Amino acid sequence: MKARGMATAALLAFVAVCIVTIAIRGMRDTRREAPEAIAAPAPSGLTVVVYYFHGSVRCASCNLIESMAKEALERRFPEALKDGRLEWRTVDFDEPANAHFKKDFSLAANSLVAVATENGRQVKWENLEKIWEYLDEKDKFVPYVQERVGAFLREE
Repeated sequence: MKARGMATAALLAFVAVCIVTIAIRGMRDTRREAPEAIAAPAPSGLTVVVYYFHGSVRCASCNLIESMAKEALERRFPEALKDGRLEWRTVDFDEPANAHFKKDFSLAANSLVAVATENGRQVKWENLEKIWEYLDEKDKFVPYVQERVGAFLREE
């Protein structure tokens, strides 16, 4: 009976990941002008914030994405993180105060989103949707995140 419960849980997790993948692939136009509703502090120069958006209920895949993305940033951009040009933030979009992020960034599921501001004004954002495609391929996931964030920091 215990094996049956584990098999059911594994099947449900697989179905959930499939639904999230389909939803993300169905999203269009992930590169846009950033909405004004997500105002950052007014730094001088370029600042990039990388958000990991998640729900209150988190699966192993969601936690893995968060840890690999954070590691990718810490390995490639330690100085930018230290001097504030790059920020890492995790946000639970199920919390009422954060619900607007779903609309602001057209989020259908857990997502990694880079947001660039110049002199305190948001200039662009991108949902790094290939994170789900590369979930089981760290050798592709990490360079993908680093390349996309590097483009925002103008360090390609």
